[in-house]
Amino acid sequence: MADMREREQLEALRQRLYERGQDKNFISVRHELSTTAPADVARGWVGMTATPVRTSAPIVTPVMRAGELVATEPETAALASDADQPKRRRYRAVILLSTLALFVMLVGASSLYLFFGGNQISGRNIALVISGPNTVAGGDRLQFQVDVTNNNAVAIEGATLIINYPPGTQSVEDTPRDLFEERIPLETIVAGELRTIPLQAVIFGEENQAKEVKVSIDYRVTGSNGTFFKEADPLAFTVNSSPLSLRVESVEKVSSGQEFELKLVVTSNAQAPLSDVLVTATYPDSFRFIRAKPEPSFRDNQWLLKAVTNQDPQEIIVRGVASGLSNDAFIVRFQAGTPRSDNQFMVGSVLAQSATTFTIEQPFVAMEISVNADTDADVVLLAGSVTDVTVTVTNTHSEPVYDMSMRVSPKGTGFRESLLRVTDGFYDSVNKEIRWEVAGMSSLSKVLPGERREFRFQLNSDTELSTAALTVDASVFARRVNEANVSEELIGQAETVVRYASVPTVGRQIERLTGPVPPVANQETLYTITLEAAGGANDLSGATLVTSLPQYVRWLDAYEGTGQVSYNPVSRELRWNIGEIKARARTTLAFQVGITPSVLQVGSTPVMMNRQELTATDRFTGTPLRADAAPITTELSPESGFDQYNGVVVATP
Repeated sequence: MADMREREQLEALRQRLYERGQDKNFISVRHELSTTAPADVARGWVGMTATPVRTSAPIVTPVMRAGELVATEPETAALASDADQPKRRRYRAVILLSTLALFVMLVGASSLYLFFGGNQISGRNIALVISGPNTVAGGDRLQFQVDVTNNNAVAIEGATLIINYPPGTQSVEDTPRDLFEERIPLETIVAGELRTIPLQAVIFGEENQAKEVKVSIDYRVTGSNGTFFKEADPLAFTVNSSPLSLRVESVEKVSSGQEFELKLVVTSNAQAPLSDVLVTATYPDSFRFIRAKPEPSFRDNQWLLKAVTNQDPQEIIVRGVASGLSNDAFIVRFQAGTPRSDNQFMVGSVLAQSATTFTIEQPFVAMEISVNADTDADVVLLAGSVTDVTVTVTNTHSEPVYDMSMRVSPKGTGFRESLLRVTDGFYDSVNKEIRWEVAGMSSLSKVLPGERREFRFQLNSDTELSTAALTVDASVFARRVNEANVSEELIGQAETVVRYASVPTVGRQIERLTGPVPPVANQETLYTITLEAAGGANDLSGATLVTSLPQYVRWLDAYEGTGQVSYNPVSRELRWNIGEIKARARTTLAFQVGITPSVLQVGSTPVMMNRQELTATDRFTGTPLRADAAPITTELSPESGFDQYNGVVVATP
């Protein structure tokens, strides 16, 4: 019955909607909308259930009766309680939280399963153990073994054993090579298999030095491209003895500037000879190396000893000079070991080390060398100069010194034995040194504190020799009261270098070109002047000659020669830029001038060119040089066939 009523209402409503006119009996009812709570909307007409909605006004339901639409009171419907919705929400939240808890439990269980090795392949199921001795003698073989056990249920593939050796390890081959890392392929290790790999290497190191060998393994598993890694506890051992020992013999106190020597003794502790032992010295900044015996194999601090035996120790003697303030201490260190295979002058493994400490004490003597009263360490003199050398020695200590002797070794290209003169000394032409001893100077037998002694000699340099130099190397010896660990023979040293610079010269020549000779007043005579610059014994650079013309001399702007020539008509200055002059070479410039004497110059010899000045730099000594020449007059050389006084101006006939 209700369904039929609904269909009738819908049909009446449809007809009403599509009518052209408006039904005057239709009653339009307006409803107030409620916004206090959402309302559920039915998806269809059949079986529709109303959802209770809280509104501020009652709901009016229109009813169609006898063709009229009449507003009626709200119908009674079964309304759902508002309390049902929170229950539904709690039910959904419980399901969601239960699902999350289950997921977390599954992840945790899987992680624990993998972590504790419950999977099929695990690094924890691979046992890697290295075993060997706890001590080894330096230079002996270290024999050890590595055990690899696969406790997994399946095989591992592509396994590689990696051994990392400590520095100073060599192979046991006939031609040893340095060992740093060794890789041994093991390929496939089946489940439950044990592999034992024996290994050996020669270990070098200092006594009581701790070392270790590290072992690891790389492997893959079936069906995976990834590489897995397993590392074992290292094999730790100690080098209980060294095959080599070093001992340094030297004094403990030296004077600043004093030359001294130290001896290094290299001894083998092994039964078999040690070959190719590299010894390296480390000098402080205050130490200056002079020489060594044997000569260093590389630079001034490395020696490669071909063989060292316990029966024949090797000795290295180093001579040097220490400099510094009183009570300053410095250390010279030595180390010996096996050279690297890729660089024979780099220590691969240190076998022994040693060091010696020196203390700077106040020098017993002060030395000074003066050359022509110049006390600089580098003196420049002109070639051909007489070289006076004086060596002064002063006892600066509070104690006297005895049996003083002086030795001076003059050497260099500027030294000529035939030009040497010695005062109170003796020149030993065999050993090429000048000696002053007590036998020739009795005052050397005892030198009190503060007293000084002077030693002199003279040398004439060779003017024809290029880049001439003289080195004066002086050494003084004396004896003093003995002290523990202090050398009885006191040595003081000083050195001075003398270099001889070129002596440049300026030459000139004048010739008549046309006109009367002697010159006649009010008549012009033309001359050709030739200037010459000579370099001397060494090459010269930046050579320039400058002169000027008197105002009565006319510049004809005609010249020929090397270099560049410029003339200033205002200042009447003539500048000749020569440039470089080779040793003992000469360069010339010829130019023409004219002179018309005044009647006031009758009876005089006019100046044609003022003083000439040559400046240059000596390439060898780096010193600036200067040479000049007197003015040029109208006087011509009698060798050219002219009479005497041919430059005197005469009156017009």
